[in-house]
Amino acid sequence: MSMGIGVLEYTEALEWRFYLLIILPPEFVSLGMAVELKKRKISREAYHVMIDAGIFGPEDKIELLNGEIIDMSPIASPHMSAVNRLTHLFSLALSGSAIVSVQNPLNLGEFSEPEPDLAIFKFQEDFYENAIPTANDVLLLIEVADTTLKKDREIKLPLYAAAGIPFLWIVDLENRQIEEYSHPVNGIYQNRLICRKGDVLILEELDIEIMFDDILP
Repeated sequence: MSMGIGVLEYTEALEWRFYLLIILPPEFVSLGMAVELKKRKISREAYHVMIDAGIFGPEDKIELLNGEIIDMSPIASPHMSAVNRLTHLFSLALSGSAIVSVQNPLNLGEFSEPEPDLAIFKFQEDFYENAIPTANDVLLLIEVADTTLKKDREIKLPLYAAAGIPFLWIVDLENRQIEEYSHPVNGIYQNRLICRKGDVLILEELDIEIMFDDILP
C-alpha cells in the first residue's frame, strides 16, 4: 500500500498550493518503476516576492541561478582578502570611468540573479539607483574561488557566457592562478588564458593593466 503526505508548494502565480505526495512502497521500486521528479523554475519576480515577504532574511546568503535558489558559501579570510585587493586595484585604476561593484546582484534575465564577487559596470551617474544592472552594463565579472571552483566553472561560467558577458575572471585561490575568459559566442567563451605569478593581466577595453602579484602576492 502506498502512503501520502501533504506538501505546500510556492508557485509562479505567487500563491501557496497544497499537493498530495504519494510515497511508493519498496515492492514497486524493486519492480524497476521509475519516478520522474519535475522541477519548477523560480523566476526573478517570484524570487523578489519571497525576499520581500521575509521568507529569506539578511542572514540567508543566496543567489538565483538558472531558476534555482543556491546557497552561497561562507567567506573565509583568503577569499575576503582577494576581493578586497581586487576592489582596491580596480577602484584606483577606474576612478570616474566605471563602477566597481562588490558582491551585488546582477540581472541576467527571467531566471537568474547571481551575485559575483566583483563586477565592473559601465559608468552611470545614478550608480544604478533605479534598476539592477544587466548583462549589457557589464565590462568585467570576477569570481574568487576557494571552495566554489566547481560551481564557478560548471554553473556560473556557462551562465555568464550565455548572457554575453564579455570578460570573466575566475581567481583560483587553491592553485594560485587566474583564469581569463573572453569572446563569448553561442554561450561558449572562445578564449581562455591562465595567468600565474609574475604575469600582467591586460584589459585593453578598459585601458588598464593589473599585476598578478598585486592580486595574489
